[in-house]
Amino acid sequence: MIKQIVYTGVFCFIVFTTSYSLTAQIEGNMLLGLTQATTTEMNAVINPFAGNLLYNTDEKSVYFYTGVLWKKLKPDGSETMVNATNTLFINGNGTAQSPYIISQ
Repeated sequence: MIKQIVYTGVFCFIVFTTSYSLTAQIEGNMLLGLTQATTTEMNAVINPFAGNLLYNTDEKSVYFYTGVLWKKLKPDGSETMVNATNTLFINGNGTAQSPYIISQ
């Protein structure tokens, strides 16, 4: 009888720990978060570095600092996706005077 109880206990332990590990959750305090700021606070940041990231709580978007200004990372619909199987060459700087030119 004691042997049965021990086996049942071991079985339940194995089933519980196995099913728990298969459905493990990540706790929120273990995640990496971005600094949050309003638009006013973002524009008032003193000496940001190029590449800094910030979550704008007013616009609910992630911004990165280019070294000159804060740029929104959220797609605005003007992006173009290019799929290619060969090497592509991209020339130009993306301005109206020097648009990007893609060639193979």
